[in-house]
Amino acid sequence: MIARLMTALLMIAGLVSVASAEPVVKLTKSADAVAVTIDGAEFTTLRTAKSQPKPYFFPVRAADGISVVRPLEKPEDHPHHKGAWCSIDEVNEIKFWAEKGKIENVSVELTVPEGNPARMKIVNHWLGNDGKPLLIETVQAAFFANRVLVYDLEFQAAGQKVTFGDTKEGMFGIRVADTLRGKQGGQISNAEG
Repeated sequence: MIARLMTALLMIAGLVSVASAEPVVKLTKSADAVAVTIDGAEFTTLRTAKSQPKPYFFPVRAADGISVVRPLEKPEDHPHHKGAWCSIDEVNEIKFWAEKGKIENVSVELTVPEGNPARMKIVNHWLGNDGKPLLIETVQAAFFANRVLVYDLEFQAAGQKVTFGDTKEGMFGIRVADTLRGKQGGQISNAEG
C-alpha cells in the first residue's frame, strides 16, 4: 500500500514538474550563424558571414512560427533593411546604415548556450575606408523564452577619433513584414491592446 502511494505521489510530482517546466532557449553555433530556438522551434538566427555588409538576425519568428520581418528576396525598397540589425549612418562620414561601409563580425561566444535567458557575446568591427577597424562593437545579447531580445552594446574607438554624424538613420532596426505595415492594413498592438 505504501509503495503504491509513493509511486502515485512520484508520478503526480513528475507531472507537475513537467507541466511547470520553463521553456528553454537554446543557441547553436555554426560557421556563419547562431540559431536561436525556443523549446526546439526557430526564433531567429544571427547571420555573421564575412561576405555580407553587416551581421543581422533573420528570420525573426512569432510564437506561432510566422516571420515578423520581411523576406530578403526582392525588397520593394531599402534593400539594406535585413531582418533586425544594429547600424548607424555617418560614422566618420561612412554610411554604415546604407551598407556603404562594412561591419564585420569578429567573434561570437556562447556564454550561456541554453537557459532562460540564453546568452552570447558578439564582437563586430566597423571598418574604415582603409579596411581597418574604426569602431569596435561589443554586445552582450540575451534571448528570453517570451521572445524578448536584449542587445546591450558598447562602442569603443579603435585607436582614432570617431564621430557620429547627426542622422535619423540608426541604432537598432527591424524591418517588419509587409503584412504588419500600416499602409497595408497591418496593426501592431501591445498586451493592453
